[in-house]
Amino acid sequence: MSSLSPTFRIARPSDYDAIRQIYIQVFQRPQEAKFVEAIRAVQTEFLSLIAEVDGHVSGHLFASPISLAGEEQLRMMILEPMAVIPKYQGDGIGSAMVKVGIEQLRLRNYDALVVMGLPDYYPRFGFEPMANLGWQYPFSLGCTVAQVANLHDEPLPVVQAMLQFSSPFNQLYQADYCIRR
Repeated sequence: MSSLSPTFRIARPSDYDAIRQIYIQVFQRPQEAKFVEAIRAVQTEFLSLIAEVDGHVSGHLFASPISLAGEEQLRMMILEPMAVIPKYQGDGIGSAMVKVGIEQLRLRNYDALVVMGLPDYYPRFGFEPMANLGWQYPFSLGCTVAQVANLHDEPLPVVQAMLQFSSPFNQLYQADYCIRR
């Protein structure tokens, strides 16, 4: 890991083009960028966090509201997508963004954060398999595992229930989704 000193802040409309370019560069396709744009168009509450290195946008984390059937009192978001430009991958920016994002959601009084991610990456931030709670994910997971982090001290409910998403998720996940590394 290098000695970068990234800064983190909430994205502004002037960052939107840079955010789009990050996703196209990292994923080699526009779907993730279009997804972020679609959620921003229909949701008023979301977390759009950028990482800057030397004044340049170098990473983005996006989280948007979801719900758990029958547990509407739970305030939940899903972290999807997240990317760091290749030049800075492996320098700890992604990990730092996840930590800052979790803290931002705690400050906003969210109860849980869900991620569909690689099983060996997210547990270091307090995520555990959703299946441990009986929660179900409605999309094909491919190489990833649906995981959840409890953002407060009160236990999350253990129930057989399906996560519910806004329509942009349904469009993004029509096919199997597997992050390319």
